[in-house]
Amino acid sequence: MKKLIYFTKLGTEEVYGSFNPETDLGEMMREGKTKILFKDKRSPDYFIAQSKPDITQGDDATLTKKFPMKAVYANETTCAIFEFLNSIGIPTAYIQRLDDKHALFHDCDMIGLEVIGRREYVGSFCERYPEYMGKDHRAETVLVELFLKTTDGQLVKNGRTLVDGLPMVKNSKGKDISLNDPFIGNPNDLTWELYWPKKPFGVDSKLGKRVEAKEVLKSTREAGGTFDDEVVKSILDKLLHLQRLCFLALECGWASIGYRLIDIKLEFGWTINGELVLADVIDNDSHRIRNEKNEEMSKQRFRDGTPLEIVEKLYGVMARASQGLQVPKQVLVLWRGSESDELPDIEKFPSYPLSLKTNQYFPKVDIKAITGSGHKLTRQCLDRLHELGREYPAGGVFVPLVGRSNGLGPILTAHTIDPVHFAPMDYKTAPLNLHGNISMPSGVPMATFTDPAQAIEAGLRVLAKRNAGLGMMLKLMQEERANQGVRTEKIEESCW
Repeated sequence: MKKLIYFTKLGTEEVYGSFNPETDLGEMMREGKTKILFKDKRSPDYFIAQSKPDITQGDDATLTKKFPMKAVYANETTCAIFEFLNSIGIPTAYIQRLDDKHALFHDCDMIGLEVIGRREYVGSFCERYPEYMGKDHRAETVLVELFLKTTDGQLVKNGRTLVDGLPMVKNSKGKDISLNDPFIGNPNDLTWELYWPKKPFGVDSKLGKRVEAKEVLKSTREAGGTFDDEVVKSILDKLLHLQRLCFLALECGWASIGYRLIDIKLEFGWTINGELVLADVIDNDSHRIRNEKNEEMSKQRFRDGTPLEIVEKLYGVMARASQGLQVPKQVLVLWRGSESDELPDIEKFPSYPLSLKTNQYFPKVDIKAITGSGHKLTRQCLDRLHELGREYPAGGVFVPLVGRSNGLGPILTAHTIDPVHFAPMDYKTAPLNLHGNISMPSGVPMATFTDPAQAIEAGLRVLAKRNAGLGMMLKLMQEERANQGVRTEKIEESCW
């Protein structure tokens, strides 16, 4: 039996070292457009997702196509993305890849919402807000929208019909089909008003249908208890926060291997322990993503009429690229010259309220405190530097925190290609000690700071270019400082 560490709150899970679809697939739970969900014969707490070879366009079944490798590419991408998110502490339902078409998940009670995160204003967003049509507009903060997840024009939960009678629309053959996935135009309210998803947002696009937020959000496993307005608002806050974390993590992760995330559709659910987690699959159908040439690499190409054989190749490219979504082990070294040089308390930095020392939010960034004089113990310092190079092949950032003459910083800089950020601990009492570190010899490009906190925070930004977990948190804090006033009143009303 193989052990797999799942999200901290769910503990360590026993998972399977082998899988046989002939014997391990249980009863079919439900079938979607691109996947089939089965019970797991070996555990009632798990289900198995089987990818299908179908590629779809909305709810118009006449436009659905297949290509041989679709299921394999979808499963490969899904597993890589979830393993990446799990590695940086995002709570997900994913457990492990089983084979080329199957993945194992925790059983979840799904919330009937599609939660869309957007960095750029494209797609149906421009149909709701046509003033942005054809414009290259980038959102300063991640824009989050909610759509009610319906099937055949209705949402049924635990035997109760919450929404019914959505209008009919024409498919590509002129046949009437039910409108699905209406836009929620007032996500901050407790009673949600439903709107046409692809018409200009406003009074004229109302569908005349409403649904109570709590009925959509609460788990069908809920056995009594309080589910008042404050609880609903708390769940919405968590949902918004989790979507933003997921988007920012994936944005950083894809950027580290040369891709730009445009938008993404995510779904969430409740585990049997009552944890709100990211669930459902995430593959090349779930997002818009572009390469360094600004070429679309996702399902959008299929929507735009690109030949199927080219779409299949693009899915293969992205499945292989997704394997690069890794977080390397790195180090932030706080190096002082002697025991009398006081180390700053990182946890007290005003802009970093979360603990860095415990690495709770920044996995694979070790923070090491080292003492050694560059002047008096040069050989020992270089030996320690080389030891760190072997221990952390992905590198790190060195922050010499010394007083008086700084020999340590230039010595480290001359013997590593990792950034060295010098900050004199005695700058306020002896500012002249800084001057000898401003002009460095050629080939010794050491950065000098007057404030140790700035040196460390700049170092974290360097590490964040390869550590998407760190990048996620830095971007989140940056977005919280951003001016929300750049959004129009209509967008502010209908989006998060």
